[in-house]
Amino acid sequence: MLLQWPDIFSLCRSGFATCLDIADDAVLRMIRLLHETGATEGFEFACELVQRLPETVPSTVIQLASVEKASVLAIALISFRSSSAICALGPFEKWMPELLAAVCDERRCALAMQGLSALCLHAPGAYRALLEQSRGLGPEGQLAVCSAIVRGLYASGAVGEAEAIAGNLLAPQLNTKDGKRSGDVLTASFLFNVRELKKCVTLLPVLVAVARSAVTTSPELLQCLAQLLRDKPAELEFDCNEVLHLVRHLPPDQAPEPLNDALVECLSSALAWVGASAGLAGVLSPPGGVFQAVLHGVRSPRLQIRCASLQLLTCVASLLLEGSEQTEGDHRCKDDFMGIRAQVLKITQVALGDHKRLVRQRAAQCRQLWFKLRY
Repeated sequence: MLLQWPDIFSLCRSGFATCLDIADDAVLRMIRLLHETGATEGFEFACELVQRLPETVPSTVIQLASVEKASVLAIALISFRSSSAICALGPFEKWMPELLAAVCDERRCALAMQGLSALCLHAPGAYRALLEQSRGLGPEGQLAVCSAIVRGLYASGAVGEAEAIAGNLLAPQLNTKDGKRSGDVLTASFLFNVRELKKCVTLLPVLVAVARSAVTTSPELLQCLAQLLRDKPAELEFDCNEVLHLVRHLPPDQAPEPLNDALVECLSSALAWVGASAGLAGVLSPPGGVFQAVLHGVRSPRLQIRCASLQLLTCVASLLLEGSEQTEGDHRCKDDFMGIRAQVLKITQVALGDHKRLVRQRAAQCRQLWFKLRY
């Protein structure tokens, strides 16, 4: 069976990582070969190659990259080399047409977004022209351009501008997005180099800030945060407890439908990173609307939400049972949950009759722990 491009480049990266001393000529040959393939899957390998180039990028590499601004090589250069690489390849105005056209190509969209973010990293003021030029694109293209700009501005340190664009332009577009491609556009990562260190930025910190300052939080925004948490790269510097803080301070009237499922998704995704913690117990402390949303999730028509809700309830019971030496605050927290214990047992009793085995198993495990809770 023939290897696919992702497998080939994965092998190349593994082998490359073990060879610390590679001649410049060998690096140049690999760059030429990668450039000739035109495979977008080779982007991360291209980034590793360009970092091995001399401080002054060879003219042959600049010439190769200049042929196509939306190529893997060109975008790797502006992402992982200094802003001098952009200057050598021409002013940013010449990049815009090719990158904006590539954004509309599903196969090259992710690479084009990486390039747009890199432009905003090195030239933050370019975002105004990019937004203006993107008005002629369709909704999917505009969403891709906007999200790429936000990631690039945030990486550049222009946090205020990134949050303003996300709040005014990006968040409203979440209500009209659909399809897997939109999800990929929103959860994509921007990879770049700062002082020889590989960095990563996603929309996660920006959208958390937008949600925190919003008067109301849409289900689409919470679902997007949940997906960003699920896809969060390990190297991304972000404290996932920020999401728990956000959910805990949602207005009381924000818990009913249609936010129930979105809240459960968000909490369940955060749980994978923060684990069962006192912060989680605080967010779910009854009789708050968030706890009611989790209880409602046990009866959701969606299997994923039913399972996630039961998992959250199980984690809370486990936390309460673990507290052997409790403070006065811990006792008050436990008393709050004990007041709702009968309701939890009643709802999970119904879940024992669910037509899905996984839900029945989760419900049985959940009830076992809640039965153990005593005053």
